[in-house]
Amino acid sequence: MEQNKISAYQTLIYQAFLDIRVIASKLAYSSIEDVEDTKRNGLLIFYLTNAFHNLALSIAEGTNSIYEDDFWSRIKFINEKFPESTQYKDIFNQLIQNSDG
Repeated sequence: MEQNKISAYQTLIYQAFLDIRVIASKLAYSSIEDVEDTKRNGLLIFYLTNAFHNLALSIAEGTNSIYEDDFWSRIKFINEKFPESTQYKDIFNQLIQNSDG
């Protein structure tokens, strides 16, 4: 895999951790009245970690076995189910574009 893609994926992993931190802080300070928001935030964390865990492992091990189609399929699902979530594909495309220019 090209170095610019590896670097872009590394940035996405970091962004996902930032996003999870923000979501988790909402969970840590939620009230009993926020049951639906709490459930929704918990699901978003689950889906994010599910999408990113194999990507992080592949990058850490330096393997070329990143299943990009599966990863982007999971990201598309997240963005459809949680429209307020980070648009990782847009970030990735911008990073690739910036590295080419």
